[in-house]
Amino acid sequence: MTPILDASAWQDFFASFPGLWPAVAAAAGAVLASFFGVLVDRLPLAEGLRTGVPDMSVNLWTPSRCPHCGTRISALALVPVLGWLIHRGRCFRCGAKVPWAYPAMEAFSAAASAAVACRFGPCGPGLAALSLLWGCIAISWMDWREHWIPDGFAVPLLLAGLVASPFEATPLMRSEALALCAGLVWILSAAVGARRRIDAVSGGDIMLAGLAGAWLGVALAAPFLLITAAAYVAYAVPLHLAFSRVGSAGAPREDMEDVAYSGPMGPALCASLMVCVWFGPALALPVPAWLGP
Repeated sequence: MTPILDASAWQDFFASFPGLWPAVAAAAGAVLASFFGVLVDRLPLAEGLRTGVPDMSVNLWTPSRCPHCGTRISALALVPVLGWLIHRGRCFRCGAKVPWAYPAMEAFSAAASAAVACRFGPCGPGLAALSLLWGCIAISWMDWREHWIPDGFAVPLLLAGLVASPFEATPLMRSEALALCAGLVWILSAAVGARRRIDAVSGGDIMLAGLAGAWLGVALAAPFLLITAAAYVAYAVPLHLAFSRVGSAGAPREDMEDVAYSGPMGPALCASLMVCVWFGPALALPVPAWLGP
């Protein structure tokens, strides 16, 4: 086997330098979070999410520019977290403020990536957990900002979990958990929508629930759904109360002004998925015989 593809050689290499693997994961997490910020800014414009008209001029790969003065952002300013700190959170040309959310997400992604790397080590499950973490960060950020989970974010992760999840070895149990989690989220969303007389069913949330089931399997399906519910209530209730006070001005988009805004479910689904990945067997429940392989 080619040395660069030899997993055991990489494990031995990182074992020789105990702090290197978390450092590599943290650096990768920060860089990816910086790219996710670009996606969150540009994809909704390209899809016409806010205006209803896709902006064909938006390109995900063009160099970033200051939205106020149009100056191309320097290489130093693009360094995750440090670039923001060096320039004191402002454009170096016009002095316009750069939102703190960008370095905060980069720092969070770096810290979470290092923690996951320490938890699992440089192995197959470790790489899978990091991939899930990065996907969850991108999905949660987009959903929080836009109430939108792009298929390009969720579908590849769903297929990867269904085919090769290291957290559930049996393909049948992955498929059953996918259907179970997606089906229950659809039923609960439809019930809430009927109660509030709104369309509360979100295809993105249903796909994300199925994605989690594909990765976790049947034994973790119930804990995943319970943790999701608790996490969602933790931020949805305060957001709903705050929105009730400010009215339609609190809605993220004009097409959501006629409903009581309480926040997207994607971040809760993602947080629950990562909790179940982290604790794994400690949360698993016995699987009924009729659901077994």
